[in-house]
Amino acid sequence: MTIDEFWDLVEQCNDEEYPDDKAKELLYQCSPDEILEFGCFLELLQCYAYRSDIQCAAHMLCDASADDRFEYFLRGLIAMGRDVFDSAITNADTLHVLWGCDDIENEEFGWVARKVYAKKLDVDLGIAFSLIDEKFEKKEKELFLKQGNIYKRQELPYWDFDDEKANRKNLPILSSLYYAKSIAITDEQKGK
Repeated sequence: MTIDEFWDLVEQCNDEEYPDDKAKELLYQCSPDEILEFGCFLELLQCYAYRSDIQCAAHMLCDASADDRFEYFLRGLIAMGRDVFDSAITNADTLHVLWGCDDIENEEFGWVARKVYAKKLDVDLGIAFSLIDEKFEKKEKELFLKQGNIYKRQELPYWDFDDEKANRKNLPILSSLYYAKSIAITDEQKGK
């Protein structure tokens, strides 16, 4: 599976109410090796996007800056498709288009490859997780050698997400929405 094939499969799922269910259905038609590669690409993309600017955007959009919730947020971004993900990688402030979306996080999307792999090989899920984790590292290296660096890894400085000035500097559009909401909530509380 190439990165383009990965994204093609994701694109077939992202308009579904439950994209993880559609992904399972499509992955079950793939070979065990392709299922592993799908899982590896998902892991790699999460690693590329594990950055302070995207984490701050997750905090503003759905209070998802804590480790687990941020990981589910990243899975949700990936499940939304290549355009959303690539935009976020290029400029996290583009995530302002998701303002008001209730269902950004998608924990289940991260388990799709593991669950399908277990079902396809007819093994216990715990055993499948162990097998996959062992194979992921080797497969990730193999994919990296075959396809190179898919995205340029950006190391960005971390900042305190409670620092309004830093947020406005780093994510101006999203900050304007976030702080306008905060002001509206404060005004509403004063009126009561």
